Formats: sequence, structure tokens, C-alpha cells
Amino acid sequence: MHLTRIVLLISAPLYAGIGIAFLIAPATMASFVDVMLHSVTADNDIRAVYGGVNIGLGVFFAISANRPAWYRPALFVAVLTLGGLASARFLSWIVAGMPSAIGFALHASEVLGLMLSAIALRSLSKETA
Repeated sequence: MHLTRIVLLISAPLYAGIGIAFLIAPATMASFVDVMLHSVTADNDIRAVYGGVNIGLGVFFAISANRPAWYRPALFVAVLTLGGLASARFLSWIVAGMPSAIGFALHASEVLGLMLSAIALRSLSKETA
């Protein structure tokens, strides 16, 4: 199986699973990173942003895994989203200080996903060059 397809098939359930968890239990999921939701509006926003966006990305990655013409755009989206998350977390360390262990674990998973997605994108570029 091609590395690109493997990365997309791993990314799809991870993104969608996180999204579903936030959709079903936003307060519980937010509490893992010390965020407390104090209103219905907060619940709605967490469900939409952390739930809906992640579910949408998970579906996009799942569809892309079965459409070779979509490999490059899907990997590019993975690189951008994971790169944005990892960069923002790193910047936050600089301006706000070090997080708890869960913050380091999340950062490590984002950096790993970013590296795998970038490697897959690069391997795809080499194949078509």
C-alpha cells in the first residue's frame, strides 16, 4: 500500500474520532486540556469547531484515500492543519509558558503527523517528477 494512502487512512479516523468525541461530549473533551465550558454557546462553539471541522476533515481524508487525484491536496491540507497546530502550540510555549503533560503529548502527536504527512507528500512529488 502506498505511503500516501496509509497516512490518509490513519488520518481519517483520527480526525473524525476526535471530532465525534467533541461533538458528543464537548465539556469532557475540553476538560482534558483544562478548558471549562460555562455556557450553551461555549458548548455549541466547541462542537462546531473541534467537532464539525475535524469530522469534515476526517471524511475528506477518507474520500481522498480512495482517489489518487486527491492525494496531493489531502496531504497538503494535513500538512497545513498539523503544521498550524504544532506551530501555534510552540508559539504558546514562548508567550505563555510550558503546558502540562497532555500539552506535550498533543504537540508530539501533531509533529509526528506533520512529519509523516510531509514525507508522504514529498514521496508523492518525487513519483510525479
